[in-house]
Amino acid sequence: MFPPSLAYLVYCQVQGTGVFLHTSASIDWLLFGCGIVTIIPLLLFAYAAPLISFTLLGIIQYINPIIQFLLGVFVYHEAFSTSKLIGFICVWVSLAIFAFESILVYRMERYVSNVTIDERDSNDLSQSVETPNDLVDGPKDVVFKGIDDAV
Repeated sequence: MFPPSLAYLVYCQVQGTGVFLHTSASIDWLLFGCGIVTIIPLLLFAYAAPLISFTLLGIIQYINPIIQFLLGVFVYHEAFSTSKLIGFICVWVSLAIFAFESILVYRMERYVSNVTIDERDSNDLSQSVETPNDLVDGPKDVVFKGIDDAV
């Protein structure tokens, strides 16, 4: 989208209908400053997004609409019907379920990552393991001689 937008801005400047450099210097600096103020948060977001999990990123992105909603209803006294309330409750309940499930998965992963293999048993895993095909072909024993055979 950048090339067509730039071409249109150049066209407007050539025709004399563009604003940049056709008004006072203070307006030009304000226009330039708006670009900087817009791009800095986008660059910071692009830098920070890969550093956190997508789950956390998704939950964080709900903060802005929630703040806008609260400002609109409680500060600016916008109309808020029952149907909108039901819709917001559905979204918030879904978000709470998603967040709760993510916390459970995180705790389970942390618990599993703390589990260690007992070194004295890791070299001799001569246990009989049944395969899924045992139900069809009868029992077959799979014997692991060491930890590398099991992986």
